[in-house]
Amino acid sequence: MSRPSPGPTPHARHRAFPKRAVPSARSVDAWAEDTFGYTPTPAPQEVQDGESPAPGSLAWLTDPDLFRELAMCADRFDALKPDGAGPSFPLFCLQRFAPYPLHRLTRDQLLLFVDNLWTHLVPEVPWSWSQLFLSQLAGETAVSARWFLDRLVDCARRDTRLERPQGRLRWELGTALERGCHKPVQEDLVLGRSRGRTWFCLVCDGVSRATIGTGEEASARVERTLTDHLPELDATLDRLDQEPGESDWRALGEDFLRQLGQWINHDLIQEIRSRHPGPIPPGEDVMSVAATLVILRDTWGVIAQCGDSGAFLLRDGQMTPVTREHSVRFSNILSRLSGGTPVAGAGDGVTNLLPNAAGTERVQVLIPAIGNLFSFTHLHLDPKCRLLVCTDGLIPRSLARRVLLAQIVRRVPPELSAEQGAAWILQQATSLDCEDDRGLCWLIPG
Repeated sequence: MSRPSPGPTPHARHRAFPKRAVPSARSVDAWAEDTFGYTPTPAPQEVQDGESPAPGSLAWLTDPDLFRELAMCADRFDALKPDGAGPSFPLFCLQRFAPYPLHRLTRDQLLLFVDNLWTHLVPEVPWSWSQLFLSQLAGETAVSARWFLDRLVDCARRDTRLERPQGRLRWELGTALERGCHKPVQEDLVLGRSRGRTWFCLVCDGVSRATIGTGEEASARVERTLTDHLPELDATLDRLDQEPGESDWRALGEDFLRQLGQWINHDLIQEIRSRHPGPIPPGEDVMSVAATLVILRDTWGVIAQCGDSGAFLLRDGQMTPVTREHSVRFSNILSRLSGGTPVAGAGDGVTNLLPNAAGTERVQVLIPAIGNLFSFTHLHLDPKCRLLVCTDGLIPRSLARRVLLAQIVRRVPPELSAEQGAAWILQQATSLDCEDDRGLCWLIPG
């Protein structure tokens, strides 16, 4: 990525619907008072005869044998390398919990796997583990292997997917949009709408390289599609604002986000065909978008992801990606893990886009079906949670620079409204880099 020129080009038109490092010198006791709320956690209790294990997706929290296995390994690491056991034990744990041949990955690929893919490919892995493992794999040193295991258990026990917060929780949505300093037009789009306590929001990013239509026109087509289907959107939001059970609510939310994707896909294909009704020549790129769609109510959330935009959950000072990036670099990581052939000569390009242009160069047709184009994430939320949904212009490609984004989001002044917070995040991020267009939604409890 080239260096940005001084000063961003602001874009005044916001679109809406009508109307930490671990110093090795620190003691274990010192961590009981750190900003992440760490407290030493005992081993899982033995399950007595006649009792049922506590519910939870993490088997090892209710499996004392697995904990004892790791504890014995931790003691061995500490005994063999008292001054340098930490980095080796986290890697051992990573290999123990990730059922993949991780030795096939380069160091950078391993870090990307832990950051973005691991928690999506292994649902039993707590989201909070990613940042803990990244800090160790990147060179930080744990106090001891037993300290790392204790921390691992503590993070797992506080994983948001194990908690079932109940009750009503009102949300506020703020949006912000800005054109990149080297971009002639705005290709990002941000939309938001609420009905009662239920929120819907969408961010999408038109593809700049399109030769049949443009990225700006693709985003405008998405806006028209959502406006055309506003009665259906409002009707579904009204249903979601009622009181169905959680499983029914989530099923309805996921089905509707998939339906929105089909509408968008269909209309983009119709637009492309109106401009180019015949076979698409090899090498042509059609107008398309990457998109992230969210439905949120009280303590429940559903996210649909297509492309390289994304969503991040901020809780207890940790910012965790809760969507999986659809890109060549991540597809190649999966190929290496499975022993497949990596994609060559495609850089870091996006693999999933709307419309679904399947085999365009060979088949010469666009496929109007969604299939597995979207990946879905289900969230449990509480008053401590904040949700950032944004286009790729706000997401650094480098994990080192991703830390800067996390620092920005953690520093949002708590007294700001959602709209003010969105503008604040955009302003701080733009001061670091204004190369690409960027759009974001900032969701906070009211």
